[in-house]
Amino acid sequence: MMSQNEQNKSYPQNMLVEVFGTETMPEITASYFDSEFQSVLSELPERNKTAILRRYRDQMTLREVGEALGVSTERARQLVRKGLLLLNNPKLRGRLLGLSVEETRGTNLSLDNLDISVRAYNCLSRWGLKTTDEIFDLSAAELRKVRGAGRKTYCEIVTKLDELGYDVSKYR
Repeated sequence: MMSQNEQNKSYPQNMLVEVFGTETMPEITASYFDSEFQSVLSELPERNKTAILRRYRDQMTLREVGEALGVSTERARQLVRKGLLLLNNPKLRGRLLGLSVEETRGTNLSLDNLDISVRAYNCLSRWGLKTTDEIFDLSAAELRKVRGAGRKTYCEIVTKLDELGYDVSKYR
C-alpha cells in the first residue's frame, strides 16, 4: 500500500519506491523514461502492467484499479504486487538501473517475496536461509541436503532462481 509520501511523488518515482524499497534510486530523465523504462514495463504480463500503470501513473486506489480491470480489490492488489515482484527480477531491475545482471545479483530478495510453495519456504527457513543470495551461495550438493526438500522441491527452488536471473548451471 502506498504511503502518503509515496502518493505525493510523481510517476514513475512513486512506483520505483515500491520496486526498490528505498528512496535512493536512479533519477529518470525523460529520454530514459521513453526508452528503457517503457521497454522494461512492456516485458510484464499485460494485466500486471495495466494494474501497475493504473495504480501508480493514474494514482488510482486498489478499488478503482479493480473496477477498471473488472476484478475484486484483492485481485487488483495481487496483480500489482506480482508486477512489482516481476520488476524486482535481477534482469529487469538491472535494466532499470542500467546495470548488468551480475551487478544486480545482490538484490537479495527475501524468501517471503519468492512466490514458492510452503514446503520449499519452510525447508529453506529451517536451514537458516533468508535471501536468494544465501540460497545461490549453496553448492548443488548442499542444496540437495536441505532437510525435507526432495527432488520436486529442489527443482522448484532452482527454477525460481533461474527465473530471477541467477546462473543455475551449477545445479543442473
